[in-house]
Amino acid sequence: YYALHYIARTRINKVADKMYACSNEAGLWLFGEKNRDNFTVVNNGIDTDVFRFNPELREKKRKEMGLSGFTIFHAGAFSAVKNQSYLISAFAQFHKKYPNSHLLLAGTGELIYLARDTARELGVSESVQFLGQRSDVNKIMQAADMLVLPSLKEGLPFAAIEAQATGLFCII
Repeated sequence: YYALHYIARTRINKVADKMYACSNEAGLWLFGEKNRDNFTVVNNGIDTDVFRFNPELREKKRKEMGLSGFTIFHAGAFSAVKNQSYLISAFAQFHKKYPNSHLLLAGTGELIYLARDTARELGVSESVQFLGQRSDVNKIMQAADMLVLPSLKEGLPFAAIEAQATGLFCII
């Protein structure tokens, strides 16, 4: 992993005709001090109007999804690094104390069947909704009370930025 980064960093300036980075620090790390003025910073951004909290939309979406209690949301590909099985196990403990709670999981991937099995084995499958790939994550975030992203390793996921724009409490 680190070897690939080293190789890429030593060769990128020879082949790149345009240089972009997500921050000044990332650009300096990747392109070097000698290229300080040669790369463009493109900040990770979202359309905040799409994610702005809307109480009417919240109630409409909660009713549509059959949500009445505390609702936890997670968005991400079902893969080992995203750690959904751990999230479902933690939710099972939470659900014992708050039986009207819900867990919404958006995404697809090779480990979705393991996650469904985990929910069934822990007795929370009735309170866990597997939503699949969605184009309305902004509306689902409106319905939720919290975003949880228990990834084993990850940078700053867009879901966290979007949730913060919604005003959603986040555990990452």
